[in-house]
Amino acid sequence: MSIGQVYFAGDSAHVHAPLGNRGMNLGIEDVWLFAKLLQVGKEKMYHKIRYETVKKFVLRVNDMSKKAFTFEQNWSKRLLTYMGPVINQILKNDILLFVTGLDY
Repeated sequence: MSIGQVYFAGDSAHVHAPLGNRGMNLGIEDVWLFAKLLQVGKEKMYHKIRYETVKKFVLRVNDMSKKAFTFEQNWSKRLLTYMGPVINQILKNDILLFVTGLDY
């Protein structure tokens, strides 16, 4: 969360999916902690203190995002398996009625 004399906070330090609703809170915590450390001249400790907390959270969000994406993919595949033929028939009927002029 720091490189030399450059310190990172918020999205520049930890970009992750919005899952978990903690992105802004993490950024505020980053800046608050950095300000407190800077006040007492211990800003060099910022990375050591903050990195593990942020790392755990970002890994958890990534894991949750993968699970949600996998569930969504599986759900939509199952839905298409069962609903695909029904939707296909409805579309064929609509097209047939339109082409023949029987849709009025």
